[in-house]
Amino acid sequence: MPPGQRPEPASRVNLMERLSSTGNLQGTNESPHGSDTTQMVFGNLQPAVDADLTDTPHGWVAELDLGFRNQGNRTLMYRRRHRGPLLVQRPFYPPGDTACHVCLLHPPGGLVGGDRLRICADLSPGARVLLTSPAATKVYRTPGNEVHQNVTLSVSDGAFLEWLPLESLFYDGANAVFSTRIDLSGDATFLGWDINCLGRPAAGERFRRGRVRMHTEIRRDGDPLWIDRGEFRGLDDSDFLDAPYGLQGNPVTGTVVACAVEWNVPQIVDRLRARLNGTCRAGRIAISGLDSVIVCRYLGDGTRAALETFRELRAVLRPALIGAKAVDSRLWNT
Repeated sequence: MPPGQRPEPASRVNLMERLSSTGNLQGTNESPHGSDTTQMVFGNLQPAVDADLTDTPHGWVAELDLGFRNQGNRTLMYRRRHRGPLLVQRPFYPPGDTACHVCLLHPPGGLVGGDRLRICADLSPGARVLLTSPAATKVYRTPGNEVHQNVTLSVSDGAFLEWLPLESLFYDGANAVFSTRIDLSGDATFLGWDINCLGRPAAGERFRRGRVRMHTEIRRDGDPLWIDRGEFRGLDDSDFLDAPYGLQGNPVTGTVVACAVEWNVPQIVDRLRARLNGTCRAGRIAISGLDSVIVCRYLGDGTRAALETFRELRAVLRPALIGAKAVDSRLWNT
């Protein structure tokens, strides 16, 4: 199917039937990790941020609501509600890690105009969770309605969340709005990253038309810790992607953010810089500390190089945050 072309409604029905036949769509069932009930609900879930998530004939609406809690020495996913083609795999517990690793799945494989995704996750006190994705999020050419992705992550006192999705790939002509909000309570800890590629450099495609808007904010007990807004316009409308004051011709940008209540930010910043000394060959990176927040910015020409750089940073940050080594998701090596 050509990029940007929407399947006929029958294709949507067939997709949901196929998901149901594989066991990915279920009613109420018993959790494989305990006696808690895991529910799939097609219901009226409230949006993560202000956005119109009403079904339209021009796009899919998908919602996912997850809940995690600590039980003994393991974190359980006790709540799983979803609507539309947005699912999760069974939680994975890699050896040597007490965190619950969860992979977010979007079976259509890409987003086109009018598609709206809403992702919510709630961590109870003491929970440890890593959320990631199995592949790049592709945003195709969207000449009409925008694509919206809204993420809200709530982390309770004593909990630790890693939000580590693979890259977002914006095709030439994409129009998208990505919003992420992280609400921390008490001494909750957070580590997250995003990797974005404008155009398809491997195919010789540059981002000439379209607009990508991004908004990320992190709050602790309601108070802002870090708020970041960005907007990228195609080369036909702006020179920012090529300008010396902009991306300088690099199609890939990325950010790593880490937050904790009590940790030695200047010392950790020095360790991060030492870790990357001479290893960040395919791009440039800047690392800074802002009170209790560490921010790392990446600029380069490839998403794989960005991911490998971020894994190096995580190898330093995770032990500093929770005193445990960084255990990678098995999906990052596929």
